[in-house]
Amino acid sequence: AVESFCGGHSLASERVYRGVHRLVGTDLTSTHPRMAKGKSKRKHKDGPSGAEGGAGPSADYEGPGESWGGEHMNQAPAPLMAMHPSGAHIAVAYGKGVAVFDASTGAQIPLRAAANVPSIGEGVAHTPASPEMRAPLEPDGLWHADAIRAIAFDPTGRFLATAADDKAVRLFARTPAGDAYECVRRWRDRKKPTALAYDDDGKHLMISNKYGDVHVVLTNRAPNDPVGTDHEHGALREVDDPAFLLGHCCAVVTDLTCPRGSNLLVTADRDHKLRASNLPTSVPLIHGSWDIQSFLFGHLAFVSCAAAVPEPEHHRDDAEEVAPSTESAKDDRKPKKIERLASGGGDGAVRLFRLDDGEELASAQLSTPVDPPSPEELEAIISGTAPRIPVNAPAVTSVDAHPSGAFVVAAVEGAPEVVLMDVRDSSLRVVAKIPVPVLGDDAEVTCVRFEPSPSGRRLWVAGTVGADAKPFFRCARLGWEMHGKEETHPGKMIDGKEMDADPADDVLACKMRDAMAPHAPGEDSSLMVSKGTALRKKQYDNVAEIAERKKLRRDVTKGKRTAE
Repeated sequence: AVESFCGGHSLASERVYRGVHRLVGTDLTSTHPRMAKGKSKRKHKDGPSGAEGGAGPSADYEGPGESWGGEHMNQAPAPLMAMHPSGAHIAVAYGKGVAVFDASTGAQIPLRAAANVPSIGEGVAHTPASPEMRAPLEPDGLWHADAIRAIAFDPTGRFLATAADDKAVRLFARTPAGDAYECVRRWRDRKKPTALAYDDDGKHLMISNKYGDVHVVLTNRAPNDPVGTDHEHGALREVDDPAFLLGHCCAVVTDLTCPRGSNLLVTADRDHKLRASNLPTSVPLIHGSWDIQSFLFGHLAFVSCAAAVPEPEHHRDDAEEVAPSTESAKDDRKPKKIERLASGGGDGAVRLFRLDDGEELASAQLSTPVDPPSPEELEAIISGTAPRIPVNAPAVTSVDAHPSGAFVVAAVEGAPEVVLMDVRDSSLRVVAKIPVPVLGDDAEVTCVRFEPSPSGRRLWVAGTVGADAKPFFRCARLGWEMHGKEETHPGKMIDGKEMDADPADDVLACKMRDAMAPHAPGEDSSLMVSKGTALRKKQYDNVAEIAERKKLRRDVTKGKRTAE
């Protein structure tokens, strides 16, 4: 029954909706009457694209990520990590702070403004590449004025991007000498960004926001590159502005990922689903993505995180002894297509999907739901005869896949441990629960990342501890062996034992902690809520309460003032 859950309507109607989605390129499930009780049709208009702006609603329009109230307005910052594709550098962020470290030496790598970047918008002041846009903020010298929510390296290792609640997105380029990262662009979204992702060659950066839109920018735009368009305002006035790529119809997009070699962009949202969209190849990407490959249904609450899962490597007995031909060598350099995806959500579950058709392959319940629905209630929700009520459980807040495709690791809201799962046979078998050694109470892991090397022996985690939410970073050396078809020995892992790290990794973890500690919220953390609480929608007992809530929405009150 859970496998056929389609967000509140039947499988038959879902097939019809998928056909409509493929034609119009929009996500109608969030406006389906059974999917979005209490939502009204809302009109918005796009104002002129300012130098820092881009496609999206005008500044005077308040979308669901901005003015619908709710706990998400005061979400606590969380320590984040991003791994350079070569494993050479590790980027960390917490609050307004961001830093990059050399993984081998532990040295901090400078972030600075680029000295000279060619201006694309000739005759236009304050373009994303202008000097004042590339410089850090005054007077503190930070790169963002509010909490950073996303950080990501591109697959080629040339760029590092950050996005924060100040609605700014910064792009840093690695210098030719590799001794620094220079800020070469700064864009400003109309709504708060939530996640970042790149295509395979790192040419395009995709940015999601709380309004439910995904924008795209070129990381290294040349003067003769095409200008993007959006679906309502026409051609963008600034060639460096973000262009509209796709939308989720007012459902907050919580995460993005581009599985390598698949030509897909997977978007997760607050409305219990993931969506795999085909990126165009015959026209420039900045002209939009309108073709939906599949919907990934199964979560019974919001989807908070997602990670592409490579296919497990298989030993080639005789092929390795034969020298590859030129053509095969070229094929080996191409990224292998990723066909699976792992996701975590507010139902406390990690789920494994196949991307081509959206089929759920396996699931693992990592936390116990609070007051779960009975089988009869669940059947009524699935059939659409009862309103959809999300299953509430401690949320899975971070998930990552091992480079070999053999394992997935996840962090659960409020838990001082990480959970390791075996996915080689397209199952989700929990093989280890690893406590994180942290001094203090109320420790919580907020981010998990494997090192990107094929061996993937290091597992990095980040989180907070104590009432004042001090950051911590830890690294574990996992004890497994991967040799072709030989079996991994889960007994060698550190199930039930604290993370065992190399002394050099401990030194690096301490440097990360010291760099991020000044950006902790301190006493203000008691006034903030976790990511899981921020994404949970308020539930109302009757229609009258919903009607009263509607009267308080800003779009309704503003309309009344305009009419008067």
